[in-house]
Amino acid sequence: MKSLLPWLALGLAIRLILIPLTLHPDIRGHYLGAYFITRHGAFFSVYDFISRLPRDDVYTRLYGDNFLVYSPLTYWFHAAVLSIESAVIPWGLFVSLEQDIGAAIAMPGIPWLLYLLKLPYLLIDALGLWFLLKIVREKHRLQACILWVLNLPLIYSAYMMGQFDTFLVVSILAAVYFSKSAWLENKKYFCRAVYLFSDYSALPAVTRFPPVRLTGSAYRQNVVCRDSYFRLTISVLVYGRLCFYILDVPLLS
Repeated sequence: MKSLLPWLALGLAIRLILIPLTLHPDIRGHYLGAYFITRHGAFFSVYDFISRLPRDDVYTRLYGDNFLVYSPLTYWFHAAVLSIESAVIPWGLFVSLEQDIGAAIAMPGIPWLLYLLKLPYLLIDALGLWFLLKIVREKHRLQACILWVLNLPLIYSAYMMGQFDTFLVVSILAAVYFSKSAWLENKKYFCRAVYLFSDYSALPAVTRFPPVRLTGSAYRQNVVCRDSYFRLTISVLVYGRLCFYILDVPLLS
């Protein structure tokens, strides 16, 4: 474990430095929906919220009626973040960020706001590393740790662009971890649910099904090899549709 500490410290330092120094407009998208949920009570009407505003409203002019396109889980998760951090978030600056990013950049409180908005990605990042270190053999943990903490696409996506693609990777790692857990019964079904439900926060999980088949022999043994490819593909499609009908359809007008 001691051999990992310098690399963990380096990775944390890189992330903490980049968080307040980098800002991309993408971070406004998922937090805009979260803002409508948290501050305007649009839990079940987030997709229709902008369309119901006056035509000369700032959000209507900036974003248009069809701007919010992520799944409900995306907005609900970020809304939970805003609710938890509500007491310390500078809401005036947050609104300025959503309405005029150019003006917000020049405001003195922007580094603190960026820390608050990107903190969840740091926690999910740490969870992904934990899953990874639990999956690999002990002799390979140092290499796995270095690969994770210095992973440039992960760092760029989460801490510079403010995107939540890390969630996709962590959901796959979680599925692999649970597939190797001796205490878990019916693990193959649980792993599919973890992968599909967690991954539903962004693109359809079925689009990333092939990489899952390459995530390790233990996962292939427990999830893939015991089912035919056809049955597994059908189950993925069924789970994906269930997620859609349970989470999306009730919110569509």
